[in-house]
Amino acid sequence: DHQWPGLADIQHWAGHGELFDTAMVFQNYPVEEGDLIAPADPDRLQVASADIKGGTHFAVNVVATMRGAELSFRVDYRPDLYDEAYARDFGRRMLRVLETLISDPDRPVAHLDTLDPTVRERVLVEWNGAPTQLPGTPLHELISSQARQT
Repeated sequence: DHQWPGLADIQHWAGHGELFDTAMVFQNYPVEEGDLIAPADPDRLQVASADIKGGTHFAVNVVATMRGAELSFRVDYRPDLYDEAYARDFGRRMLRVLETLISDPDRPVAHLDTLDPTVRERVLVEWNGAPTQLPGTPLHELISSQARQT
């Protein structure tokens, strides 16, 4: 026994089911300092692989591992909540962010783009219908008018 409550106790006390549904794990096992330098290019981190697999109690679980100068990550997901296409898309977006951070480490996080050009076009153009013409009436007058009608 110890003085700190376990996660199961905290979740029970919260009374709202899951406290969170996504986990990110960076497996940073001890390595030799020389292992962190890639022989071909000592200043450049390489993304070695990205695996997409199912099987976790979290909705999404991302595990990143460093082996020498290679970063690998795996996305686990619950197939009862997400299909494989969603998980693969999530993995591609993660890979896009990582590759951007590697190629441009000074880029602010706010300027990272997770969408590829095709998806960006769909979200910003195709799904964005014609502009809505709004009346020049102030919001409080619209609310008052609606309240009188109902």
